[in-house]
Amino acid sequence: MKGYVKQVGGEHYQAEYQHWDMVIDCGLHYLPACATKYVQRDKGDIAGDLGKALSYIEKAKGAEVRPIGEDVANVVIAKWGISTGMNLWQVALCYAIVQGQWDEATEFIELRLVELEHAAGNNPDR
Repeated sequence: MKGYVKQVGGEHYQAEYQHWDMVIDCGLHYLPACATKYVQRDKGDIAGDLGKALSYIEKAKGAEVRPIGEDVANVVIAKWGISTGMNLWQVALCYAIVQGQWDEATEFIELRLVELEHAAGNNPDR
């Protein structure tokens, strides 16, 4: 951790390596940084969060945001995923986002949304 940051409200920032650490270490542009944050969130509305991530991906694609280097992405995304307990699909999706693989990330989100809808009996918030 780069320095102490006081926790304000709740206990959700418990991991040693947080989203902002990953963003700083990658030198990540604002748009993919926001997309990865929504992919990582686990507040119950997974479908809503993935929809928000998709919006940021579409904007990044249109803005021609440059990806980060592959070796940086491999190390930093893995470290962040392990520290925060992300699922493998979340890590893979975040990797695609920081690598600028917009079409792959979009397709992955669309497939995940269909999977969530089927698993929840048409209630994707489960």
